[in-house]
Amino acid sequence: MGKRFLLSAIAVSVIAGSAYAGKLKGSDDINVSKEWVLQNKLNKGDANVTLNTDKLKKYEPTNIPAGTLSNPTLNITFSGVKAVDLNETDNLGICESGKSSNTSVLEYDHIDKANNKIVFKAIKADKTMGNSKTYFICNTDTNKTDGKYGFKLKLDPDAEKVGIKFQLYSGDSQEIQDESNELSTVNRVEQLCAKVATPANAKIDPATGFVAFGQNTTTTSSGCNTSTTTNTQKTDKIIISFYDNKSKIGKAKYEVKNYAILANVTASNALPIDKKNTTYTVTKGTQKDLVIDDNKIFKMAATGIDYTSTPKKNDENNMTLTIAVDGNTPLSETTFSADIGFNLKNETDSFTKGYSSTEDAGKWVYKGTKVDIPYVVSNGDTRTVIRLTNGQSVNANVYWTCTDDNGVTVANIQVPAATMPNGEKYVPANGAAAWLTKDILAAAQAKNPDFAPNGKMKCSPLVTATAGVKGVVIMTINGGRDRVIPVTTQVQE
Repeated sequence: MGKRFLLSAIAVSVIAGSAYAGKLKGSDDINVSKEWVLQNKLNKGDANVTLNTDKLKKYEPTNIPAGTLSNPTLNITFSGVKAVDLNETDNLGICESGKSSNTSVLEYDHIDKANNKIVFKAIKADKTMGNSKTYFICNTDTNKTDGKYGFKLKLDPDAEKVGIKFQLYSGDSQEIQDESNELSTVNRVEQLCAKVATPANAKIDPATGFVAFGQNTTTTSSGCNTSTTTNTQKTDKIIISFYDNKSKIGKAKYEVKNYAILANVTASNALPIDKKNTTYTVTKGTQKDLVIDDNKIFKMAATGIDYTSTPKKNDENNMTLTIAVDGNTPLSETTFSADIGFNLKNETDSFTKGYSSTEDAGKWVYKGTKVDIPYVVSNGDTRTVIRLTNGQSVNANVYWTCTDDNGVTVANIQVPAATMPNGEKYVPANGAAAWLTKDILAAAQAKNPDFAPNGKMKCSPLVTATAGVKGVVIMTINGGRDRVIPVTTQVQE
């Protein structure tokens, strides 16, 4: 998403509690989409979560100095929230678990809204709480858990976690008698992610004159008439996958909906694009028009993404870009990158900050293999040669790309070999051929008169062979210095 895109989850983990004694245990946490929290912030709204008290963790004191505490006061404090409120307060209290029955000990007193704290006080002064006993939020009328009670939490969008902590006091004193470790109660999980699923991988074929990715010949017969048609492959595809992992979210109301997906694919150089046949498709959402800047940047977007069906793991949305070239203009080797991500306000003008990444989106390379040769000098010295040796049983074509000291490049020229009887431009099967550097320089300057005025250049022969050949063994010798720069090459099919 290829590397996974990015968008890393803010996972809420258990906070180390070695300094505390009391335990919080049991019950399940709530998962909310971290994108949903941010979406509410961007839309000037609040991310409100209701934590049902019957699902809340149970509290077990372990560090009361005397073992038992009379006239207890219990504070339940939330961190990572902007505000705390209650669904219901009538008969809301704290009960002690018993083997055969439960006993109500504390009753709701008030909310300390400045500190996001719920305060419970003893029902009677003679009530006690003790170490290693288990306490839970209950309905003091039934001494049982009750689903009608719930903490309404307004999440702090800038906090990385939502935690809960129990603190036990004696009466109204400020001296803590027992304090639990802080545990997460609301986990923020990653809902949305994206990656390049299928990168560009076309091979620019010298047999087409470097203008397309391959060609095939079709022969058809009708009676005594036979016709031959040559077709060239002029398209390549990049597929970007967007995933909605809504199955991770506990409740539908805590997930992001109605957002936009965006992708900008950038080529390393301008391309000879056939704009009529360069298109893209999206499997979900309202697709926007393809925008192409400078023949190298492809901008795509779709709005109104909303997976309203039953949640399933990795609900997928594919964006498929088809790039078509004109088939007439020589192509250069090209790399592609993709900026991919989401706009949580359902707009297409920009990525939501932090919800995009740049991914490798593949490359176009020449069909064949290249050998890089260090600088050679051609100043009329006819002894400076480059020799290639072919260990395969087929001829190997050679195309020269050379760059001078000023960075000027002349690409993919064929040059007659000095050692071939008729100036052929290939390396013969199971044989060798040598090129004078002055001939290579002359051919390059014929194409660009400003190339290498000092005669210095660096050359890379591209060696190709007929279909079915898997490799060509090449050895290069730089003139009279007899320096071997040799390789066993693999032809890019």
